Amino acid sequence: AEASRLAAEERSSKGESQAGLLNFMDGMATKYNGNLKILLLFSDRCSNDAKSSLFGRLNEDDMSVAGRPVPNPKKAFIGRSVQIGGVELRFTFVASHFPVHRLAASLEQSIIDPLSGAKIALARTLRKILRQAARRGVVDGNTVLFLQGDLNSRTVLQDGSAKDVLLEVLLDPVFQATIAHGLELPAGRWHEVAQVEQVEMLPVTYKFQSDPGPSFQKAPEQGRATALTIGDVLAAAGSQPAAQTEPQPVPGSEYLRLCMKARAQLLDWGLSFAPAGFRPFRFPACPDRVVYWSPDALEGRLSWSLPQGGYEVNHLQGGSDHRPVALDAVLRIAAAEDCHVAAAPIGPVDDILLEALEEQEDKPEASPVLPPVASDKSSLRERMGGWWPGRG
Repeated sequence: AEASRLAAEERSSKGESQAGLLNFMDGMATKYNGNLKILLLFSDRCSNDAKSSLFGRLNEDDMSVAGRPVPNPKKAFIGRSVQIGGVELRFTFVASHFPVHRLAASLEQSIIDPLSGAKIALARTLRKILRQAARRGVVDGNTVLFLQGDLNSRTVLQDGSAKDVLLEVLLDPVFQATIAHGLELPAGRWHEVAQVEQVEMLPVTYKFQSDPGPSFQKAPEQGRATALTIGDVLAAAGSQPAAQTEPQPVPGSEYLRLCMKARAQLLDWGLSFAPAGFRPFRFPACPDRVVYWSPDALEGRLSWSLPQGGYEVNHLQGGSDHRPVALDAVLRIAAAEDCHVAAAPIGPVDDILLEALEEQEDKPEASPVLPPVASDKSSLRERMGGWWPGRG
């Protein structure tokens, strides 16, 4: 009995020490980084659902002290829900700042498929948010979960073309099915409010210098009306990325090559580019987005219109390596009896991908890894099979 008491006291002491360390790290991180904040406004036609709030941390896995992930209060997600008057629907609005270290690493490896690795990194965070929402009962068959903020999507240059990581995740039926698998949710999937068909149509919202670009300062009336797109950046380099017939000698050199070709124009737009220390994840991209998850049975009732045509970027406001983004969107909800649109079939769940998406706290013995390079015709299972050494 005495031994048990001493063991319990030791465990309690260790727990208090660990809690003290975590509190200290939290305090230091908050003073250094600041906290994630969200402002949600709604009319009196809606009512606040105080029991359906949502919060979670998004630690950078490769940053730790004494074996503990270093907290970054800005890398988190936070939200609350409102009930929509007149219809039995609930909207959950979540703001987030996604981790980027794992995604950035996937773009700098020569032995992996960069796009697949980046998709896994981003999808892992989408799954974590859905998991937390499911556990708290925040999502169900009558709920739409909106997610906005710095989702840290990136432009990927691979196999002679440019891709956007978030767009590729949303278009991949296997990823969509696997993200929500086993979370006790109705069948559903992620969508983007301002949908685009290809990466070239996305606006550039990162990575900028602190001050607005000279071209926008000279024409202030165009600061919001003129959109700078990923297509503009690629065109400024003279052509699309050249197709590769063999592995690059330096991982990420294609990103640097394009930026060097378009250097003068990039600087005129106010984009940040310095050849020394350049990293692929700093290539111009569109990380600031608005997406939502909805049940398939409900999605057929939803229709969107975009009065301003999509995302609006304010290129006249500096002070950050991102530019402010606004999205004016109108959602119309049809009556259930008036909707006869069936959801498109969703892809099969991939067990290997599912294991890669699992969080450490749910499956501590397995950590996501990045798949080796393979042709586009091979399945994700083939790309990852036989290559599972642990943390990637």
